[in-house]
Amino acid sequence: MVKFLVKVLLQPFFWKPKNWRKGLKAKLESWLYSIAIRRRAKKCGRNLYILGAGVNVTGNTVVGDGVGFGKNVKIRGDGLVVIGKRASIAEDTIIYTQVHDYDHSDVLPFGWGFTYPETHIDDYAWIGLRSIILPGAHIGEGAIVQAGSVVMGNVPPCAIAAGNPAKVIGWRDVDHYNALKVAGGESPVDIAFPGRRAGKAAPNPGKVHAGDNRLIDLFCEVFSVSPEDVPAMSYKNHPAWDSAGQMALVVALERDLGRSLAPDEIYKLRSYADALSLVNPSDDGKVEPPVDQTAEPAGGYGDVKSVVSPVFNLDRDGIAVIDEGREVTYREFARLAERAVAGLEPHTVKLILNGQDLDTMALFVGCVNHGVVPLMLPNTIDPELLSKLRSTYEGRRTAGDLALLLTTSGSTGSPKLVRISRNNIVADDILSARLFELDASARMTMILPICYAWGLSVACAVLDAGGTLVMTRMTVMDAGLADVMLAANATHLAGVPYMYEVLERCRFFERPFPSLRGLLVSGGALAPALRRKLAADAKMRGIAFYEGYGQTETTGVMSTIRTDLLPERIGSIGMATHGGMFRVEEGELVYEGGIVSMGYAVCAEDLLKGDEWHGVRRTGDLATIDAAGYVTLTGRASRFLKIFGNRVSLDEVENLVKDSFAGAGCGATGADNDLHVFVSSAPRDDVQRFLVSKLHFNTTVVKVHELDAIPLNANGKVDYPRLKEMCA
Repeated sequence: MVKFLVKVLLQPFFWKPKNWRKGLKAKLESWLYSIAIRRRAKKCGRNLYILGAGVNVTGNTVVGDGVGFGKNVKIRGDGLVVIGKRASIAEDTIIYTQVHDYDHSDVLPFGWGFTYPETHIDDYAWIGLRSIILPGAHIGEGAIVQAGSVVMGNVPPCAIAAGNPAKVIGWRDVDHYNALKVAGGESPVDIAFPGRRAGKAAPNPGKVHAGDNRLIDLFCEVFSVSPEDVPAMSYKNHPAWDSAGQMALVVALERDLGRSLAPDEIYKLRSYADALSLVNPSDDGKVEPPVDQTAEPAGGYGDVKSVVSPVFNLDRDGIAVIDEGREVTYREFARLAERAVAGLEPHTVKLILNGQDLDTMALFVGCVNHGVVPLMLPNTIDPELLSKLRSTYEGRRTAGDLALLLTTSGSTGSPKLVRISRNNIVADDILSARLFELDASARMTMILPICYAWGLSVACAVLDAGGTLVMTRMTVMDAGLADVMLAANATHLAGVPYMYEVLERCRFFERPFPSLRGLLVSGGALAPALRRKLAADAKMRGIAFYEGYGQTETTGVMSTIRTDLLPERIGSIGMATHGGMFRVEEGELVYEGGIVSMGYAVCAEDLLKGDEWHGVRRTGDLATIDAAGYVTLTGRASRFLKIFGNRVSLDEVENLVKDSFAGAGCGATGADNDLHVFVSSAPRDDVQRFLVSKLHFNTTVVKVHELDAIPLNANGKVDYPRLKEMCA
């Protein structure tokens, strides 16, 4: 219809030059098409420029001034799309705004429920033809997305992105960009690029670094990053370079150098420049550190009225917390906890990002003691998952007996939470204090993240016993950890298996710790040889060595065994005591006791549910129980792995890949600390980079294999035994 009207309007000007008529035709078409867009869009600016037919926007689209649309640009779904001024979207681009909510569906493969993450295309962004913009994407100001790209996350301002999924391959000349803005009467932008502070020139992707290309390749292999990212990388400032990534890097460097690194070399390895100085001692390798990240502030202050009886008794003598040398008494800690929750409404959810410090602990204790329900999360959580959890749970009403929410397989992006009651916390405090022989003299070194069940269980048990938490941001890869323990006269250290592997590798326990009297490990099984060595060393030094078995769903540990006293029982998880009970049903280990949580929450409505499990937990582990009552695990009945102490759902890993790579086949299998992901119809390297960034594990434990097709059994299901054989 629009084309017909344009032809009619041009008839009086048939005598004009052809180019003149063509230009007028384009302007008329643009004007007529923009009328249709204004009628449909939620809000629309002026001076749109439409370059052809087939442009479709939704009633939840906000369009800025001067936006340009190529022909056949489609916006699909009911989610909010905000397009900034003078943004240019080339022809055949598709912008999706809603996602099937398959995690909450009641049918397979998905139901008809949707989620609607906001999608933003900022001012002056330029999107090439036939690009696909997925829900929740954010394309920054002045960014360029090359033709045919698939954008599924954030594209920084003035970045040039390409590929599937789109990644940054270069940067615009910001000086030139700002000169054009100033010439147009606008303020310039001051953009911080990775590894550089705002105001500096953009990096040249053609000149990564003047250092050792061999080392850059090694970093790319270990951390699954692009060469451009390597020079700016540093320990703890990159999601893949945590303490586990540090150990993977050490192993790779030792293999490359042909020698073992000394403990002081390992402790000093904190940046690419440090690694460069190891490989090329003559090269100072100076690289400016990455931009500092700003922590999320805690809640405000004001009056608060407790509506529940406190779980933790803070009206007592003694030191509650030692944080960077500061000793905080229990009564001072009580005041900090009270202020931290001021203004928060009881029986509502409060998201807490773990800072592993006094403030985080005070906020947690304040929430539990005043009836606010904390949802504990790592501060390294994926921004998209954080946004999803915040929109789903923050501020929502809860059942009166709900006290705590913890993630299950948070690394894979599932919002499924474990609902823990006040009674569960109290029961776990009592049980843990008895199992680990904790009392008011205990001083626990908190290297375990308090956003996960094992770390939080230990912290709560120490406070309940009247002991002291020695808070530290140091990890097992920090040489200063020993000094922290010695300065605080620490009596206990708790960790997960890989932490003890690192400590042993760095000869940590060769140092004398006069006050140390207990080592605790849970979150997976130690290697048999290391288990025997640690148990023997502990016995020789008069230190208790506890091995615990627990799950998030049971608040903390269900059982423990002192292998320093029972070396003949190495391999067992011990027996249930103090009111708990184990039994085996059809080969699966089942636990009964007061620490079993209330159930799961997958949506806000679940927060109002009562106790669904009634003290019984099917662990998903296969086991045997001998005549003396000792339990030995023989395998897993459920599809979960433990990676560096974190539980990872194989089914959720598969869903992540399938959801992010259209048409891909996927099968996940493996063993603890050894995840194997098999894919078809998707590039192996792209999937590996994606999983490393999502799961925050490095390539030493996340291995991706590309197949022509995923093998299926006679029932048409994934043939996992065959995939298991391929792992070898």
